[in-house]
Amino acid sequence: MADDTFWKILPYLPRETREYVPKMIAVTKLAAEAGPDAHFDGSIQPYSYENVFVPGNTTLAGVARALEVDAKVIRDLNPHLIRGITPPGEIYGVRIPEGGSRQVVDALAN
Repeated sequence: MADDTFWKILPYLPRETREYVPKMIAVTKLAAEAGPDAHFDGSIQPYSYENVFVPGNTTLAGVARALEVDAKVIRDLNPHLIRGITPPGEIYGVRIPEGGSRQVVDALAN
């Protein structure tokens, strides 16, 4: 069976591949089960956000405090910032809920 092949070589693959491939297999199976008549029903709303540019090494928790929102809100908008902090040494765009950029800029200026 084709599915068995990946699982046999799993211990020999890089960590990133071991984590990535099973997710792709799952998505492929879900898509196949959904069939050609599957459609988006609009029940999932897209995130509404804006970007604010902050200095390097700015924590997402600090951005959340500036906005007076739960840190999870900011983490959910920025899943690519795995460590919860912007890259060092560069200005970096962070996604925040719409309307909050002035608050963040003011808080970081102080």
